[in-house]
Amino acid sequence: MNKYRNSDDFLDQIESGTLYHYTSASGLLGIISNECLWVSKSNYLNDISETKYINELIVDAGRELNLSSNVMYMIMSEKAYIEYGSNGDVNGQNYYILSLTVNPDSLTLWSNYSSYYGYNIGFEGGALREILEKSPMNVDGRVIYDRDAQIELIRKEIEKYRVEIDDFIVDESEENREKLKIGIDILVVIFMLFGMFF
Repeated sequence: MNKYRNSDDFLDQIESGTLYHYTSASGLLGIISNECLWVSKSNYLNDISETKYINELIVDAGRELNLSSNVMYMIMSEKAYIEYGSNGDVNGQNYYILSLTVNPDSLTLWSNYSSYYGYNIGFEGGALREILEKSPMNVDGRVIYDRDAQIELIRKEIEKYRVEIDDFIVDESEENREKLKIGIDILVVIFMLFGMFF
């Protein structure tokens, strides 16, 4: 995952400027008294519609690339396995999210995070970037709302494994299946990361 940090091919990074965190009065008190920001485990934020949405994008990208149903099955079943494990339960993923925005005065965010009576705290983007770069497992970027841009990002990632996909389509040997599976494992992790930014 670290190879994607600061890559224009992955997510648009915020290099400087002020980023705002909306919170309630009690949230602000907790931040000040504990001298830290609290992050939320992604499992608590995500609902089934978000999982369904990224799956729809993957299927649409696969359709645009004319991927075989067999290849799509391999991708989607691996994604389901990583997300839910073999027993169908959430697999204990440890993705944590801190939501920030460049918008200093959003009525929607005031409503969502503080019932219109709260605070937004400004942080210098460059200073946050320096903190994030100290850990190899942080991924940050802007949320992408445009569906076409989302599909294009997914397509670009799939295209990186076009040789393995084409080899498997021509010859479904165990050797080609294993080569493709390695690529699919990487793709699925990337798609799950995308899901946090789409």
